Amino acid sequence: MVKVLCLACLFLGMPLSAFPQGDTARASQAATLLSRYIQLASVTGSEKGAGVFFSGLCKSRGLHVKVFSDRSDSYNFSASLYPLESRKPNIVLLNHIDVVPVAGNWQHAPFSGRVADGMVWGRGAVDNKGMAIMQLLAVADLVELASTRDLPYNVTILSVSSEEAGGALGAKSIAENHLDALNAVLVLGEGGAGVSGILASDPQKRVFGIEISQKSSLKLRLSTKVASSGHGAVPPEAYANKKMVAALGRLLDRDADIRVSAPAALMFEALGKHERGLRGFAMRHPWLMKLFGGRTLREEPILHALVTNTATVTNISNPPTSPNQIPQRVTATLDCRLLPGTTQRSFIRGLRRTLRDKNIAVEVLSGSRPAPYTAPDTLFFEALCQAVTQVYPNALVAPILFPASNDNSYFRARGIPAYGLLPLYLKEELLRAIHNKDERVPVASLDSGVAVYRQFLVSILVGKQQPPRHTL
Repeated sequence: MVKVLCLACLFLGMPLSAFPQGDTARASQAATLLSRYIQLASVTGSEKGAGVFFSGLCKSRGLHVKVFSDRSDSYNFSASLYPLESRKPNIVLLNHIDVVPVAGNWQHAPFSGRVADGMVWGRGAVDNKGMAIMQLLAVADLVELASTRDLPYNVTILSVSSEEAGGALGAKSIAENHLDALNAVLVLGEGGAGVSGILASDPQKRVFGIEISQKSSLKLRLSTKVASSGHGAVPPEAYANKKMVAALGRLLDRDADIRVSAPAALMFEALGKHERGLRGFAMRHPWLMKLFGGRTLREEPILHALVTNTATVTNISNPPTSPNQIPQRVTATLDCRLLPGTTQRSFIRGLRRTLRDKNIAVEVLSGSRPAPYTAPDTLFFEALCQAVTQVYPNALVAPILFPASNDNSYFRARGIPAYGLLPLYLKEELLRAIHNKDERVPVASLDSGVAVYRQFLVSILVGKQQPPRHTL
């Protein structure tokens, strides 16, 4: 990797002194910084301590730091090559400070930041503190260059709060109140990553997905009351739990309508060029997927989620009762993810038809606004693809529709192009550990991630491309 970087520097005319040499030193530095960052617990609602630490790291590396909000539950800041007041068109590297709560029995304490077995362990190692450290080390390498040359772009690390709770106190607040100060022409946040097992004809092929769009989020509460007899020994014909369970059964057993959205079609087409047989043909002609039928697609949950609106039952609860007492009220919560082009109103209307019970009330708890997708035909997308393949030779890079939602959508909704990429190759057991016990990231992968960010930024900043014109 060092040789590749040196050749790139010579080709682009960059001073080699701008880049510290030695993969081992870089990996050790990334692991050490990430370990320290993980040790500052920052479960959503208590981000400030970790945020102050990370902003301090950015400032110590020569970046220009601006704090947008300074509360325990809302600490948001930017760290830039040039002051934001320079008004340069800005490439924004987005990450979030908060992490989800701890669950399960861990091999190493979840906020220990333990470096063991070639891994950095702890909550946030992948989601999302590891990404922040990789961004910092890549951008810090450019500080000397920015001080000696008038680069065509600013580069800004934007660290925000509350992403795991929907982003209201983080990215949403920034997009609503500070977008003009950022002057962003691109936001590069989390989204796709490198995985294998995607191509049936080449399951070992590393496939990196760059998120260009995502499903919108909708959280619903269902509730019903049924006045019934109260003793469990004599079950009545109708009671609250029975009616709710029956309605949820109809919801979960339905064959959801299959719809291939525009960003999903771009994804399938890109992957289909590398897939053989009938599967590859169908991916290159996404309308054929409807012929497979919903039940067949269910055998591939990720594929099914990318072509259907989904509803997952995340909680069913009753008021406190004794074991032999029939409750008169029951509630259920649904985590729903809607395809691009689906409105909340139309989805809820279809949900009511599926439940087939007029006595079940549907309440919207929260929801994200659908945003347009960012087309993969920009110089930024091309530079990302090239950066990934230079660091991960023979990898396939494809635009993807992200089945979840994240902070990128707030910027897309404001007309800012946004892509999502976590530049790490993650094996299946590491993917399963995200939001789970034993979250961890390989030390060597951190170095590769730094290299992807660095190569991307070098190609844009020192290349011949002109900044795109962007009007808010």
